[in-house]
Amino acid sequence: MASRPDLCASADGLVFRVATAADAPQLASWNRELIEDEGNDNAMSLDQLVARMRAWLTTEYQALVFDELATPAPAPVAYALFRHEPEWVHLRQFFVVRDRRRRGIGARAVALLRDTVFPPGVPVIVEAMAWNHAALSFWRAVGFTDRYVGLESDRAASAQRSSRSMSP
Repeated sequence: MASRPDLCASADGLVFRVATAADAPQLASWNRELIEDEGNDNAMSLDQLVARMRAWLTTEYQALVFDELATPAPAPVAYALFRHEPEWVHLRQFFVVRDRRRRGIGARAVALLRDTVFPPGVPVIVEAMAWNHAALSFWRAVGFTDRYVGLESDRAASAQRSSRSMSP
């Protein structure tokens, strides 16, 4: 695993710090908003999201909280949750608070991740729901390109097919 990033770095008035388990409730709350915004069918409760975030932060994932210094007082405006794999970085969650979007914060945060956190030359993998056009546009605008399409079958349809194939 790569070393943890510095506690703070800046790019155009944006700074970050490494999140800890104490940040899990805030990160989980933002994760709930991310789930809503992307139209994901994840039905986990906030308590479940907090528990999952704590587990991730104490095992394989790192999270950074981004603060914008240009506000009257530094305020948290985004977070990134990622893990280092041998061949790439998996950026699992990336979120900018709703009332601070479309102001360049996301692009600046991605640039900061690329420039100071992620190893140079290592691919970064992100995923977005196929119907989340805002996310797809954002990722393409900051330099990501389409690489693959993930497909999923409807669970009810899969169960019906399985029971039919097992009938005599």
